[in-house]
Parts: sequence; structure tokens; C-alpha cells
Amino acid sequence: MSFKSKFFATICAASFLTGINAQEKAAEPDPAAADDRLAVEEAPKPMNWADELNEKIWGTFDGQIRLGYEFVDDDKAEKNAYSLGVRLRLGYKTEEFFGNQIYIEGHVFTDFLDDYNDKDGQNPNRAVIADPEGSRIHQLYDDITLIPDTTIRIGRQEIIVNDSRFLGNVDWRQNGQSFDAITIKNTSIENLTFFFGYIDEVETITLDNVETDGLFFGNIHYKINEDHNVAVYSYLNDSENDAKDTATYGVRANSGKKSKFHYDVSYSYQTDYADYDDTSESDMFMAEVGGKVKEVKLLGGYHRISGQDGKDRAFDTLYSTGHKFNGWADQFLSTNGGGLTNGLEDYYIGAVTKVAGVKVAIFGHSFHTTDNNTFDGHYGDELDLLIAKKFTDELTGLIKFAYFKQGDSDAPTEDKTMLAVRLDYKF
Repeated sequence: MSFKSKFFATICAASFLTGINAQEKAAEPDPAAADDRLAVEEAPKPMNWADELNEKIWGTFDGQIRLGYEFVDDDKAEKNAYSLGVRLRLGYKTEEFFGNQIYIEGHVFTDFLDDYNDKDGQNPNRAVIADPEGSRIHQLYDDITLIPDTTIRIGRQEIIVNDSRFLGNVDWRQNGQSFDAITIKNTSIENLTFFFGYIDEVETITLDNVETDGLFFGNIHYKINEDHNVAVYSYLNDSENDAKDTATYGVRANSGKKSKFHYDVSYSYQTDYADYDDTSESDMFMAEVGGKVKEVKLLGGYHRISGQDGKDRAFDTLYSTGHKFNGWADQFLSTNGGGLTNGLEDYYIGAVTKVAGVKVAIFGHSFHTTDNNTFDGHYGDELDLLIAKKFTDELTGLIKFAYFKQGDSDAPTEDKTMLAVRLDYKF
């Protein structure tokens, strides 16, 4: 076990024992509070921590069964990709005891049809579907709530900050993403949420473990009213690869979920940090607006991610849920890691509605470069379609389709079609 792993485990154990000791002292009875009418009877003996643990070790279970089929036709690959598999997750959460509540979640993904490149050595000549078969502990953490209005979470956990543009659980992929981390959330001031954390290791969608030299993040979110929110954030990424060390600072303003006018605007500035041995500046801007016309929500947006410009590195979106942004064909996932050297401008429009209880969404994108390194021009255009139905509180189904058409003939992107069908049962 590495020194960092031992240190991380020691912190978890110390925090748990501290919670037990604090609760033992808090549980001591106050003699002055006893009822005089019961003075002739012996006062009940207070439970010690072991007795209380035995009474409260039971808790609650949750789980998920997700059956998914996916097809990808990518002109970059020799052969098409086909996947049929099932994700199984089972979680258990204890009752709260001594200011602690422990959660563990196991994960297994099994593929019945594995004619695809899983990015882990399987079928390298086929198109990519990044869902390698395997299992792991997806989450294992302790929630410590000894401080009022504060939760300290220690251990392996999913982390979603704001719109998941920098940190997300990548739930679209079958294996998802989680983090070995310490996070602190405080809501002691009305309408204000403080969320801070330290990430030691990332459990990626390909079942790999990516160690860091320390990724610190902070997010302060203020709910102005039901229609308006604002947040400021920072991410200080000390990567094991010094060339990827970055500091990111930003601000976001967005509408409430029930607001008649929809907007979501953010700006992020990124610079050199830690062991990176040169100066670098880059930025990202996102803006989306929309509103309802009868039963149809109309949307329009612009997303700009700067590429490499001389010594200025391409903008890095860290460990985001990349599938959520810039089209569902996943042509631009390399923004995670700062690999999109030519940058990106994404102009898009969309519409979302419900027909007979079925959610229908359609989006159109046009993608262009921001910088000229290996290519300068029109990456291509994309059409995205989603049909989703909630059958019960536990069971949902969806069909998702994406078609990307190459733009300029010398563009590094090529034609790509993706079709996914899923049935998801949660309990």
C-alpha cells in the first residue's frame, strides 16, 4: 500500500473514532433532568457505543439494474461496434451512529455482446464503446455530521459539481466515475452552500485508477431566489504529469428549474499551477438561453473552448461528464485532459417536449475550431435525438441517437453514427 493510501486510510479511521468518542460524551444523561416521581426506581443504564452500534447496524439497501444496447459506426474505425450488457449495482447505507453514516456500493458490468473497442485492449480495429467488462467498489464512504449543517464525506464517492463541466460521475457510461476524496459541504447560511474537496485518486470509466498529487476544488453556490442562482468555483490540479498542472477559476449564473426564462452562463479562466514550468493561459465560455412556447421548450447556445496558442495550452475540462456537452456522438471528449489543441466553438439549437408522457428532445450542432494548429475550419455538424419514458418510479427507458457529419474534408473528425437503447431499473 502506498504512503498516500495509508495516510488516507488513517484519516478515515481517526475521523470515525473521533465521532464515537464525541457521541459517547454527548450521550451521558443529565441527572437534573430526571423525573422525581421515578426517584425510587433505578435509572436506566445508558447504552455504551457497542450496544448502540448493535442496535443501529441495520440500514437501507439500494440498487440498479441497467440493460443497455449500443451501436457505433465510426469512419475512423475498420469495423462497427456492437455492445449488449448489463450494469448491476448494490448499495447499503447504515443508520446514523455517533455522527457517522457509512455507505458502500458494489458495481459489476457484464457484456453479452462484446464486438467493440473497450479502450482496454479489446477489438482495437472496431469503433470505441468505452465500457470494459469488470467490477469494483464504486463507492465506500463515511458521512460525518458532528458539526451542525455540515457533512464531511471521506472515502470513495461520486462527485458532481454544478453542471459537471469539470467534475462528474459520467453516468452515461456503464462503469461511471468516482473519486477517492474528502469533501465538505456546509449549508449553515441560508441559501448559501459551500462545497470543498481534496481528490487523491480517480476511478475512471475504463476501470483504471488515476492517481493525482492533489486536486483541490471549491464551489460556493448562492440561491438568490427561485429564479436565479450564482456560483464561483476553483480547481487546483496538481497532476502526476507536470505538463497537466492547472489552476482554474470561474463564475456561473443560471436560472431556477421552474423559471419561465431559462439561462445558463459561465466563464472559466485557466492558468499554470504547481510544477508546470512555463506560463500558460486559456479560457472557456458557455451560454445557453431558452423559453417555453406552449408545451415545447426551445433552447439555443454557444460553447467556446480555447485551443493551444503558442505557449498557452489548450483548455482542460479535467474529469467532467464530457458526454453531456458538445454532442452525443462524443467527438470532443479530449477536452478532458486538454487534448483538443485546435479548440472548439459549438453553436447549437434544440427543442424539448413531452408527447403522451414520452420525453422527446432534438438538438442540432455546428462545430468549428478556435485555433490553427493541425487544422483550422469546420469540424462538422451533428443531429441528436432522445426519446425517454418513465414507466414507473423505478423503471425508465430511453433511445438515444446521434449522427455527426464531417465538415471540411481535411478535418480530423469523420462521419459517426451512435444508437443506444437502455432500460434502467432502480430500487
